[in-house]
Amino acid sequence: MTRPPPAQHMTFGYGAHFCLGARLARLEVTTVLSVLLAEFPALELAVPASQVDWRKNALVTGPKGLPVRW
Repeated sequence: MTRPPPAQHMTFGYGAHFCLGARLARLEVTTVLSVLLAEFPALELAVPASQVDWRKNALVTGPKGLPVRW
């Protein structure tokens, strides 16, 4: 018997398996985005929002990439 390949998704889990670092990770993302937008106030999408390619996975949502310009 062999083990299945590891999952390709990254989540914070749920219930007893909830990641202890989830709150820190969310705080880090919030801080990085706040500083980024303060440093580059003219930051904007380089393509129309309708052209941003999104992940199809139900567990992890978000764009595959986010082309920007300033």
